[in-house]
Amino acid sequence: MKLLNEHPIALAVNYSPQARELYRSGQADFDYFKCPNWPDVLRDAQQVRPVYVHHEIMAGQDQPRDGDIRNLHESVESTGTPYINTHVAPLVADIAGYSDLEQFQQAHLRVAADIERLCAAFGPSRVIVENVPWERRRDYPIACVAAAPAFVTGLLERTGAMLLLDLAHAAVAARESDEQIRPFVEAHPLHRLRELHVTGFEDDPGGQIRDSMPMRSADWQLFAWALDRIADGAWPRPWVITLEYGGVGPHFEWRTNTAILAEQLRQCAGLLRERGLRE
Repeated sequence: MKLLNEHPIALAVNYSPQARELYRSGQADFDYFKCPNWPDVLRDAQQVRPVYVHHEIMAGQDQPRDGDIRNLHESVESTGTPYINTHVAPLVADIAGYSDLEQFQQAHLRVAADIERLCAAFGPSRVIVENVPWERRRDYPIACVAAAPAFVTGLLERTGAMLLLDLAHAAVAARESDEQIRPFVEAHPLHRLRELHVTGFEDDPGGQIRDSMPMRSADWQLFAWALDRIADGAWPRPWVITLEYGGVGPHFEWRTNTAILAEQLRQCAGLLRERGLRE
């Protein structure tokens, strides 16, 4: 398929030693490493491919604090990261005791205040807000309202920020809320889409959900549908699509399989090229 008359979409992957070696050996083709803001990881990754920084900022939890802004500026400017990201993450503990309507309002105020702090520092067009999963279990710390598309829409309308859509997070939230996944995704403010994340998820033996797992058939079908929506112009083109399988540190190292990573990167690149979204 001929590339459409718009910019090609970059393909990124979570940085891992396995992904680094796959690229060095010519077994994988991607454009960026997505990295945490860890100096040693950034140094290693930048020796191989360009990087962008993904921050673990939790809007609704008084993050970032004023003292963090300078460090955030340094991390994104030194790496050329085009957007500063945050997550919708109000805590159940902070809004407990209110009525349902009041919980929505209190959570909105808390999250919006943190997003507005980022917008003031970077400009609304450079701030991207990531949808989060939600689990039905009682000990889940993030309030269920955080995963509601209407809640995310209200935040972006109020602040002027943009959207980072995580398909796995949306699939988890839809499943746990007894919603159909595609209408659930479409209810988000997709006209503000700037970045897209894809990965698999599964239930662990303890009944908790973990993502950054290998993509399964349903995950590939959801991803292909999302790419179709982008290719036909229904959604804007994100600057990057990131495969979030694998990573660094104890949280990720045990589930980073080189063969799976190589195959999943190959499939991601192929789906993008089939739709004229990547050269």
